[in-house]
Amino acid sequence: MYKVFINQHFISFSNAIEPSKNTTNVIENDVEVILEHFHSLQNENNPEVNGIHFICKNPEKVFKNFKKVFKHIKAAGGMVFNQKEELLLIFRNGKWDLPKGKLEKKEKKKKAAIREVEEECGVFGLSITRKLMKTYHIYSLKNELIFKTTHWYRMETCYNNGLTPQTEEGIEKVIWANEKEISKALENTYDNISLLLRKYTK
Repeated sequence: MYKVFINQHFISFSNAIEPSKNTTNVIENDVEVILEHFHSLQNENNPEVNGIHFICKNPEKVFKNFKKVFKHIKAAGGMVFNQKEELLLIFRNGKWDLPKGKLEKKEKKKKAAIREVEEECGVFGLSITRKLMKTYHIYSLKNELIFKTTHWYRMETCYNNGLTPQTEEGIEKVIWANEKEISKALENTYDNISLLLRKYTK
């Protein structure tokens, strides 16, 4: 299933019904019609509806055609664990988040993920242990809708010096979070980050 977050809502694509009381299931393969639903959801203030799930014959094809409508940005980031199995979290714009950022021109995804963690958190000695899922979200920038794909990697480090938040990027705090602190962070984070944390932490 492909799931795209838009503010507090989402749209998703698969070939099966999504059993959720807050999700509207729609059988649809036409991207133009899907875009109409998308724009309607964007302006929706109904708390009863979190998202729209599109049931498609070929979800991958429909998802790719939908993505083509927008300007596309690629990003990469890391779920970084130390020797205590604590997770590196940043606090920015009033929410808990994971370090990530846009790929530079011709930059490899793994290299970008490590660079972003180093720059945003001041953590070094990083090694990638495996590739995780991709997340997708749409946001508005200068009256243009941007489709952002973020590639995530699990990383480990023995680094135990001080953490340095990249304040020029709006990062207020960087912490190593234990299991209890991760659970608390889930109460105040973005939906795509919540998806990652719930999938890859205990």
